[in-house]
Amino acid sequence: MQYSRRNNAFTLIELLVVIAIIAILAAILFPVFARARESARKTACLSNVRQLGTGSRMYAQDYDETYPDSRDTWFNGPGLPGTNNGVWPGPNYYGAEHICRYAMRLYANDGKTLGGIGLVYNPYLKNTQIFRCPSDPGTRGWAEACGVPNTPNGTVVSPGDHFSSYYQRHAHDAYTSIKGVSMKDSAVQLPSQVALFIEEGWHGGTARPYLWDGTQAGDSVRWVNATYYDGHAKRLGIPWVLPTGPGAFDGNWVQKVDPWNFDNALKDTE
Repeated sequence: MQYSRRNNAFTLIELLVVIAIIAILAAILFPVFARARESARKTACLSNVRQLGTGSRMYAQDYDETYPDSRDTWFNGPGLPGTNNGVWPGPNYYGAEHICRYAMRLYANDGKTLGGIGLVYNPYLKNTQIFRCPSDPGTRGWAEACGVPNTPNGTVVSPGDHFSSYYQRHAHDAYTSIKGVSMKDSAVQLPSQVALFIEEGWHGGTARPYLWDGTQAGDSVRWVNATYYDGHAKRLGIPWVLPTGPGAFDGNWVQKVDPWNFDNALKDTE
């Protein structure tokens, strides 16, 4: 009696078909998974900036409805050299110095000491991770412009990690420094329509900030997370054309009108 032998192994053609099916499914599903992951990061980023808004409201309540500004931490502790012996030089506009020393600063140049907005707001937040957007790769042009070093033995190492993913409105610092006065709630005429903390734009898929990649790429507006002076948080549109210089998605100023004068009613473009 004869028995037939049956070969249970896959043939080469069958194996190639299975591999092709897996490759097709991967090509379909991986972008879906990536979009879902980035959507979750955007939600976490919005939550962070909302908590920053809550911290700012708590600070204002403790200080007679007054917000901090770059004059309060002009010298951010060990490692960051100051001008005028680390003391705010007096009423004037100091450009990027406001950003380098305060508006985006999380740690001083030693990589260990809290500085800038990290120094003034973290006592209310109790968590420095709130200052970091999950999509932030830790590389940004501001760290280079501000001359921040690597700190291998610090709490943070890379120059970019010395900074927050969010910054306090640049026009806020411009106003207080030029006028030599503190920003009070009463000075903000449209608190529900003017952003206080603004995400630098980390959801564009580039290693450097999406707002600062130097190209318009056909966009008239790019969207970031922001929290407003009244404490609520939502998406904010940053327009391409602004009156403060060359065309850019300049999140420092935000609105299309007077770039800093809180004596006039400001309203951000959305």
